[in-house]
Amino acid sequence: MFLFFKRYWAALLWTGVIAWVCFSPPGDIPSGLFAILSKIPYFDKIVHFSIFGIYSFLLAVCRYRDYSSLLYTLVYSFLLSFCYAALTEIVQWKFITGRTGDPADLAADLIGACCGLIAAVMFIRRRKRKA
Repeated sequence: MFLFFKRYWAALLWTGVIAWVCFSPPGDIPSGLFAILSKIPYFDKIVHFSIFGIYSFLLAVCRYRDYSSLLYTLVYSFLLSFCYAALTEIVQWKFITGRTGDPADLAADLIGACCGLIAAVMFIRRRKRKA
């Protein structure tokens, strides 16, 4: 069990960050900088894209250390990202007052996850060449 946490600590920590960002009621999110940034068009989609891009990148890089199959790693990471993205939208829609589940947010999550996986492939290949 300790080995699991040792290998996946970054992805697990980022899972918590996503939960905090997605599950916090709107009033609990710090308003200073966020109020300024939220005036940027589609800022919400940029946040969803970014957090799930980082999430899938971390999952793929951590998972690849355990398995040598890059395809298996990518499929696993995408499916886990998809499930977590869908879960966050369902929880926002059904259980959090002041938040709504938005299919466009889910789309931004999945596009971000795909971009994160592309970045992970580039990172893994570069690391393999250096080894």
